[in-house]
Amino acid sequence: MFTCLYPFNPPFAARKDWSDFKAQSFAIGFDLTAGYGTAAVAFINGTIVDVARADGTSEYNNVLARLSLKSSTHPTPPYYDCNAQTADLGRQWHRYFRKRLGFPASTDVAALADVLSKLKVQTDSFLGRLGPLELAFITVPNLPALYLEDLVDAAEHVKVQLLTLPDYIHRSGDQAQWPVSELNTAFAGNGFGRDGLYSGNIEAHLYYDDDNSNYSDSSVPKTPWSENVLSVLFTNTALTAYVLPLSSAAHFYAADGIANFSLGLSSYYSLPHVNSIGSVNASYWFQIRLALRTALDSYLNRGHELGRVISYGESAHNEIFDSILREEVLAAQFRDEPEQQPHFSSNDPVFAAARGAAEFARFCPRLPSYGSCFPDLRPRAKGW
Repeated sequence: MFTCLYPFNPPFAARKDWSDFKAQSFAIGFDLTAGYGTAAVAFINGTIVDVARADGTSEYNNVLARLSLKSSTHPTPPYYDCNAQTADLGRQWHRYFRKRLGFPASTDVAALADVLSKLKVQTDSFLGRLGPLELAFITVPNLPALYLEDLVDAAEHVKVQLLTLPDYIHRSGDQAQWPVSELNTAFAGNGFGRDGLYSGNIEAHLYYDDDNSNYSDSSVPKTPWSENVLSVLFTNTALTAYVLPLSSAAHFYAADGIANFSLGLSSYYSLPHVNSIGSVNASYWFQIRLALRTALDSYLNRGHELGRVISYGESAHNEIFDSILREEVLAAQFRDEPEQQPHFSSNDPVFAAARGAAEFARFCPRLPSYGSCFPDLRPRAKGW
């Protein structure tokens, strides 16, 4: 195995295998999003159930806000680079000794594990005699400094085995150090891009109640004219918006956009409300508009040639926000033809990413052993 200073590295856990776990009739998806976490359970008959929500602490929210900054990035396994691996030795040994003493690997991991622990307790209570859960697919917002390493350690601390998509499916080349983000799982949770997961009649379908939890443009064809997607998370804690090419939910090429933890909806409610059109209130929504415009302009012309807009999160169905999102997206499009307008979707917005994660968890056992969903963060050579 590739290594630079093998004798000086702390031991890395070997990759798990399905034989290490008992077969179960369900699959679990956890979403650790801005402000809270959610859990969904997928059963083998195709049903997916929303089962748990746990609010994050202020420490949890502060961690995610910091990890949304590019200035917080650092070397992380599997490295692919000797200099990065050597520079990270001190941090790795610190994490290793904390774990040996029974503590979370870091304070960041402790904050993530706190929400995971709450979700696990609620999910086990739901499962009853079917449980306890042993494995879970965990998804997070697309943040530049939130690495798979932290999720692996957080899951390990609460005695859950993390599942993730193998890098040849989700991230190409040397990007395996990042987890599967809500860009992919919310897409799947809205019912899109799952053809690559299943074949023939074995594809499982998501079911949604016909109520106000769903916003979708049913008049728009199911297959959009463009693979370009705007993925928008809006909660009380944060706004993230990314443009990316996406047709298969299990694949990832690249994305660009914004993540802003000062534009959550709670920031609006904490402002002094002059009146419904007061300057303070108007300023907040103007900042939302500017953030969306920045995201739409971030990735070449892709944000101006969108096929889909996916919105999710606890605040995604705020009427003012939904109106602004549609206005900004439609105003930014280069084409006027009705058949080349983006399709807006926002199904079960609080649980969409967790449902997509559960869908991926159900898919994982179908992969061959060389493509297993168990993470492997041992240092290795470049994957290109």
